Amino acid sequence: MLTDMCNLRCPYCFASEFVGKKASEITMEDFKKALEFIADGKEKIDKFGLIGGEPLLHSRFAEILELLLADDRIQTVSIYTNGLLMHRYMDLLKNQKVHLLINYNPPEILGEENEKKLYQNLKQLYEVKKEDALHAIRLGINIYKPDFSYEYIIPVLQEFGFDNIRFSITVPNSSIASLQDAHAYYQSIKESFLKFYKRILSMGVLPMFDCNKIPVCLFSVEELEPIFYAFLKYPEIVMNERHFLLSEWSRCSPVIDIQTNLKAVRCFGLSKESEVSISDFKGLEELETYYDKRFDQKAFEIPYQVRCEKCSAREWKQCMGSCLSYRVKENEIACQKQKEDVWQRESLYERYLKCYLKDRTFRGITDEILNIEIFHAFVEKLQKETYSRTEIEPIYEKVVTYKKAMKQAKEDNKKHRMES
Repeated sequence: MLTDMCNLRCPYCFASEFVGKKASEITMEDFKKALEFIADGKEKIDKFGLIGGEPLLHSRFAEILELLLADDRIQTVSIYTNGLLMHRYMDLLKNQKVHLLINYNPPEILGEENEKKLYQNLKQLYEVKKEDALHAIRLGINIYKPDFSYEYIIPVLQEFGFDNIRFSITVPNSSIASLQDAHAYYQSIKESFLKFYKRILSMGVLPMFDCNKIPVCLFSVEELEPIFYAFLKYPEIVMNERHFLLSEWSRCSPVIDIQTNLKAVRCFGLSKESEVSISDFKGLEELETYYDKRFDQKAFEIPYQVRCEKCSAREWKQCMGSCLSYRVKENEIACQKQKEDVWQRESLYERYLKCYLKDRTFRGITDEILNIEIFHAFVEKLQKETYSRTEIEPIYEKVVTYKKAMKQAKEDNKKHRMES
């Protein structure tokens, strides 16, 4: 995340709780730290994403992009933008490594002047990208209310010849979403959504889910049948479960957004609940594992609704039942109960072992402190869990105090025996 500044105020933005609130941007020093954290020692980075706010508002955007283009490890730089400032950086954006997802907002959000500017910028970008244009440019649309408009984008898709469009069903930020019924929300937009979906398909354009795919169980056979026959023309998308509407796949993986202060969130939808410092983790892979176990796996363990309890898609970890932002409250309850259970059943030496698990070494563990059979059983259990260092540090402090007290007690006992 290059900056939390933005030049639009979209009504659906679930990052609105911090985007546009203050004029902050990542420093070059911190950006390089984030780059190395994401690289995580790899020789190749398939995709490196730049987001905001509006990323092109960063005062040193050109310098940042030049740095990434010169880095041989990075195969693709993906920029997520509203497109209004692209004209400033056309010489850099034409590079083949640069891919863009342009959030093509409706006229009621853009206003007449910005609508014209966006169209002109897209046209210029299309021309400088040349034969790479359709591969490197993708338009996106957000479905954020039952009567959302989409007709405005039809002539744009036709004029430039785009063969796909990326769309997302937006959700409120987690503090609001967790109080709502996700399935009721999906039902409220379903009719308009299906009209949009069929309209796009009829043009030979493939609609591709970005986020928040509606579970297929919420559609009737009658609603899905015409879409199934339309999709027979595009076998390549039928094989992609993430984008195929009729598949049971309705889940996501940790996106991981690194903010300007080098704190990461699993995704914007969980920006409050999942914020951690990247300095507490060795690299991106460890952070992904942490988020997966802290949030994603719980979504499969706890059915979202009664209808989800015996669903094979949940059991096979294909469907979460809803976007995780709708599930914050149940996750908080589950986490709190888990912490209470852990502290009730673990003895002091087990907590001691946990603090050393963070660097996968067990120095200082002796039979005097720990029964070897319990040791192996506890290690096996802990290896199925992930704890961040910020969670372990309070335990570590208690353990250090405990070790000092034990050492002092042994010395006092030895001294007392010698004197006797």
